[in-house]
Amino acid sequence: MAKGVWGLDVSRSSLKAVRLQSGKENLELTDLEIIEYPFVLGRDEAALEQEIKNALAAFLSRHKLRRDLVVASLPVHSTFNRFIKLPPVAPDRLKEIIQFEAQQHIPFPLNEVIWRYQSSGKPVQPGEEMDVGIFAIKKELVDQFSSLLASVGVNVDIVQFNPVALYNFVMFDYDLGRNFIILEIGSNNTDLIMVDEER
Repeated sequence: MAKGVWGLDVSRSSLKAVRLQSGKENLELTDLEIIEYPFVLGRDEAALEQEIKNALAAFLSRHKLRRDLVVASLPVHSTFNRFIKLPPVAPDRLKEIIQFEAQQHIPFPLNEVIWRYQSSGKPVQPGEEMDVGIFAIKKELVDQFSSLLASVGVNVDIVQFNPVALYNFVMFDYDLGRNFIILEIGSNNTDLIMVDEER
């Protein structure tokens, strides 16, 4: 059984890692590490991959993962998301309708992606439209990312999108009310997450 959980954020500029475990009353932060890569103008993908491997090796030399779970986040530019409104539909046909919508909106064959959906969670009245988010990533990208980490001895248990991981953190740790915006400014891009009640 896992003792704790490591969260890894592998970006184009740094490796960030945190370790959490259950405490007596809540989660406890038990370790933290940030390893920045040297800035190199015009660095190609092979050189970036080597910097990531070097950072992971340095991280593993200072931290033992043992039986801890490892959760890694992928940058948002690797993912596809679309928010749609579904027409009123009988509950027994919901999955079929969502699969049809996914085929229409995801720009790749469904057998080449890992995809999921999430309804807003807002109760829907008879005859009312339902808000649904569809999220997808190419299997090939997840396999490449997992293989990169495994090549230095990090086996990933869970892969999460950066914005979803950030949203989950904010919802767990803060009481911001029903409507708010999360702005994450990174080295290559900025993510804007808008929360409108249950959406």
